[in-house]
Amino acid sequence: MASDSAEGGGRGDRIVSIQLLRFLAALGVLVVHAELFGYHLGRFLQIELTRYPITLKGGFGVDVFFAISGFVMVHASRRLYGTPGGRAAFASRRLVRIVPLYWLCTLVALAWAIRFGPRPDLAGIVQSFAFSPFRSAAASGRVAPVLEVGWTLNYEMLFYLIFAATLASTAGATVRRVALVLSGLVLLRLAVDLPLPLGAWGRPIILEFAAGMGVALLHARGIILPVWARLALVGAALVLVAVGNPDWSSDLAGWSRVWSWGVAGTAVLAAATLGQLRVVGARGWNFGGDISYALYLCHLPIMNAAQMTWRHFHLPYGRGLEALFVTATIVVSLIAAAILHIAVERPLTRRLNTRMGALRAGSEPGETRRVH
Repeated sequence: MASDSAEGGGRGDRIVSIQLLRFLAALGVLVVHAELFGYHLGRFLQIELTRYPITLKGGFGVDVFFAISGFVMVHASRRLYGTPGGRAAFASRRLVRIVPLYWLCTLVALAWAIRFGPRPDLAGIVQSFAFSPFRSAAASGRVAPVLEVGWTLNYEMLFYLIFAATLASTAGATVRRVALVLSGLVLLRLAVDLPLPLGAWGRPIILEFAAGMGVALLHARGIILPVWARLALVGAALVLVAVGNPDWSSDLAGWSRVWSWGVAGTAVLAAATLGQLRVVGARGWNFGGDISYALYLCHLPIMNAAQMTWRHFHLPYGRGLEALFVTATIVVSLIAAAILHIAVERPLTRRLNTRMGALRAGSEPGETRRVH
């Protein structure tokens, strides 16, 4: 998903627990989709396979991502509060971080859809690139962009827009403003049947950003939870994830998800950040967190290609081979994400941030602080 590493200065200031959570969240989503593609490949080949409902729980990773985004925006913006040009600096870094790689992966998904179908219409293509929720004819009327995982980025971009617009002189004031706007949007949707895109943006899942921001305020104030309390939070989160069963067809971002997986995601975030967390292999988890955005974006095109290849060559399939398909697509996705991050995302982000920084320095001579 789309949020920077939780850092203010260099890599030494990074919160490793956030990186660990980000990678595990991306991996959870990856497992959900790998199992789903493997199962439907069997159905296409008229082979009925056993479903494993526990794999669907990996969708909980999205809720963890949303809570993390709220946390990281508060943490990483601490040098911007009350700073001249802070809003522009925040917005430019968010756009640089999110847009280029998403557009690149959307272009890949678009090329695939044009070649193999279902082909999206022009309006759907434009709205996909604009991060605007819409009902896609190519997706049977579901609210889904060309690159389907982009539905979460539609919420992320809304959150970033609100954060930039309401950036105040302190973290606390900013959090209160953002929470007020998000809550107002949800209440408005409850009171009025809003058209798209507001109808999608007003779903209660956006409150998960505010919850993550609340945890960031506790972290900034030095709140430390005892070990037993943090373990209790993790235990409660596991129960909520186990019993939570969001309706994937109509309640993708509804209240049942927020009260189960949303609360669980916030609890896990609090357990990981409000106290010391000893992490073995910190460098590896940092790298896993770094590639999580690329992993989130590239895995569906890879799974589409793998499924099409299996079908085209009429490869044998069955229960054991489904496990091979799922494992192989997960491994290939991880490798592809690492390559995409190292070869494209990281150098492109650095180059664009340097250019945007130079532009801001030229247009805002009064701003002397370094921004992150």
